Amino acid sequence: GEEEEEEEEVPRCAVCGSDGRVGLMRCKGCREVHYCSEACQKEHWKVHKPACRAAQRAAAAAAAEATAEGQGEAAEAAAAGEAEEAADASARSDAPPLERDDSGSGSKSDDGVLV
Repeated sequence: GEEEEEEEEVPRCAVCGSDGRVGLMRCKGCREVHYCSEACQKEHWKVHKPACRAAQRAAAAAAAEATAEGQGEAAEAAAAGEAEEAADASARSDAPPLERDDSGSGSKSDDGVLV
């Protein structure tokens, strides 16, 4: 039989459309949107911020729920409070730093902000 090759979707910068050959980075907040540079991320931040914050809150809530499953109501309340506190602190900050895409394509620096 014939084997069909699945074409892997190439990530692109959310702003300029550059593809993975330019060493794309992901938003470290939601890990869903790609950018080719900090400049593109900053340009897109006002548009991306609501979805990014929602993804961060959902991830924090899921982590809190998973942590609390075996630890009772007090642990659940504490974890939910920590998740809410983290989301509030995150909402006050500017755009999250970028991180290297999982595909390992390129890097800008080793300082933790652009990796």
